[in-house]
Amino acid sequence: MMYGSQSAPQSVAYATQDVRMAFVRKVYGLFFASILTTVVTGFISWQPGILQFAWDNHFILWLIGFVMIMVMSWGKNRPGLNLGLLYAFSAITGFVVGPIFWVYQEMFPGVPLEAATLATTVFGGLTAYVMMTKQDFNWLGGFLFCSLLALIVGGFLMAIFHIAALSTFYSIAGVLIFSGFVLFDTSRIMTRLSTDQAAIGALELYLDFLNLVLFIMRLLGGGRRR
Repeated sequence: MMYGSQSAPQSVAYATQDVRMAFVRKVYGLFFASILTTVVTGFISWQPGILQFAWDNHFILWLIGFVMIMVMSWGKNRPGLNLGLLYAFSAITGFVVGPIFWVYQEMFPGVPLEAATLATTVFGGLTAYVMMTKQDFNWLGGFLFCSLLALIVGGFLMAIFHIAALSTFYSIAGVLIFSGFVLFDTSRIMTRLSTDQAAIGALELYLDFLNLVLFIMRLLGGGRRR
């Protein structure tokens, strides 16, 4: 299906209702396909030999994924390129986070599934709220960006100085920040993206959901540890 004209893709905000809804369906279709891709490669990473390889090359895989995000941002208006990078990134991410889920499953049986269920509930509720109320949450952008930087710096400091006492607070902060990103990115999909940027919208939602799962899992695991 084509959206807008070939020479100048429409902004979703100014598209007709039919075009807007088709775009939203495409974004969420790509989002669910990306999650499924990560689940499949994540389970593959649990296999003997592959699990060790994923652990040994964890940093390299993470770096490749980061480069893919940068390339995708550069080629966000190139549908063929950004779609291929989205699926490739989702597959590699499965090998990055798969071993993390394996460790949590071994240490705290059932916690990964609980975290995924809770994250799905939070994500679905926040998404439905934006869709139904049509509120514009783009004003959250600056605050969320600064909060994310603080979260990253805090994570490095905790890892360097082994500040375990702040682990619960850090996990709660992560859940709140990425809940905010769900509101922000859902609003962007409805109002700011152009109709040829479905893959970018799917990537943003994918990263929000994945981080929600990881921070909720960290929070639940910390509670079980005590």
